[in-house]
Amino acid sequence: MVVSTNSMVKPILLPGITICSLMLSIVFSVFFVLLSHPEDVSLRNIIINTYLWKVIKFTFFQAFLSALLSVLIALLLSKSYFRNNFFCNIFLKLSSTIFVLPTTIITIGMLMVYGRSGWISQFFNIIKFEYSFNPYGFNGVILTNVFINLPFAIQLLLRSIRIISSDQWKIIDQLGMRHLEYFIRVEWYYLKRQIVPVFILIFVLSFSNFSIILIVGGGPSSTTIELAIYQMINFGPNYFQAAFLTFVQMMCCLLLITFVQKVNIFPMIENDYEELSHNRYCSHIYHDSIVNKIIILISIVFFISPLSAIILDGINVELFKILKDPYFWESFWNSAVIAIGSSSLCTLFAIIFLWSSRELYFQKMFFLYRSFKMISMTLIVLPNTSLVISLSHLLNDFLIIRSPYPLIIFINALMFVPYSIKMLEIPMNDTFQYYNNLCLSLKITGLNRFFVIEYDKLSYDIKKSFVLSCAFSFGDISTLTIFEENQFPTLPYYLYDHLNHYCVKEASSTSLLMLFFYMILFLSLRKSFQKKYD
Repeated sequence: MVVSTNSMVKPILLPGITICSLMLSIVFSVFFVLLSHPEDVSLRNIIINTYLWKVIKFTFFQAFLSALLSVLIALLLSKSYFRNNFFCNIFLKLSSTIFVLPTTIITIGMLMVYGRSGWISQFFNIIKFEYSFNPYGFNGVILTNVFINLPFAIQLLLRSIRIISSDQWKIIDQLGMRHLEYFIRVEWYYLKRQIVPVFILIFVLSFSNFSIILIVGGGPSSTTIELAIYQMINFGPNYFQAAFLTFVQMMCCLLLITFVQKVNIFPMIENDYEELSHNRYCSHIYHDSIVNKIIILISIVFFISPLSAIILDGINVELFKILKDPYFWESFWNSAVIAIGSSSLCTLFAIIFLWSSRELYFQKMFFLYRSFKMISMTLIVLPNTSLVISLSHLLNDFLIIRSPYPLIIFINALMFVPYSIKMLEIPMNDTFQYYNNLCLSLKITGLNRFFVIEYDKLSYDIKKSFVLSCAFSFGDISTLTIFEENQFPTLPYYLYDHLNHYCVKEASSTSLLMLFFYMILFLSLRKSFQKKYD
């Protein structure tokens, strides 16, 4: 029996090994392309370059401060939302919407509220006060990072508080614990397991963000590694320096993610339908108060205002002109084709990868299983600008691809494969464990096993992976690092081009149309989610 099991493992592992080999070859090809350009510069000159270290220092500082503020505010707000079921349910739906939206739209919404001609500035003008906040540079980067990552942090910390059972709450009441004593003795035990991974994950996301820095940063004092790589390759070109910064970002983020995985506390966002639907026992410690309602109201206004600004400011005269613009529709269809193609390929890659990696786990080949997971993380920590530009050079030089569609679809699919793997990992592992004995007894293997046995249970998670990958790909702005506007327009580039030429009304209307498309995607996902529990 042992021999037959081992003989079965090898063909099952081949699909996963193929995907892992593809991922590793892409990482090596990035450095190959960047280092293959001859430049009269030494490694010593790169290391002593003060500008590069200034960029690295700013990248670390803004990521650290964004993660710290997000976690501290999330601690306060998660406790506040836990006290109020009504606003908690509203927030969970709102945060899911923010999570789906691309950073380009969110950043423009933040400028409409906090910009020099934004809502707050107009209000200050009415009451004859000077508005001195600058939404560009360091301030704008931190504010936008916190806005994007805060809902994510609140969801995870709120989930930790919800784990506390009704029996524990009753014991807390019987012992007469006060707020501080309860926080130290009970709540902190559940929260501390999530605070470190949430902080590190937000740090990595802020560290590697490109769209936010491109729109509200980019000056000499507010340039991150991602944007510096883009500038060095497109306007330098300084390929050696770009390779050095790529290596720094990759090693830093990889070490942090490895640390989180070592202690086995990597956070996952999961929809907990049953948890939201039942009535929990509420301790006197968590009775709602007026102060708590004020905190919740301020946070809801903070989250809703950029989305409201996009909707209200987007309805203007330019909206109808954009709808008649053939260039808009060309950009839309290009983005739609890329999003559908890349999300399909991305989900397929993730399923193939997990089909082999779960076999390693249940066969107790833990070293190979951890190696698979580590390889899947390399594409997350690799700078997107380096990945996009290097692969485009490589594929155009060797394969001579004339159409831009296959190139961008393939690159976008690779960029979002690690996220699809994370979304599908737990459902596919659970399904394997639950049905494995049945499949072995009936001798159902390969594609028959997937379509006959597993697909019905995995259909919602596969749709979820497809929709989210489609949403990310549709709003991705990395393609502007490959093509100029007149060569291959996409909707994010169409939006960025208006903003870059200070056409605020046109940018607002384009953001509204993109927001409408994302709401359709989000509602389709919610409908599938409801059908799952019917």
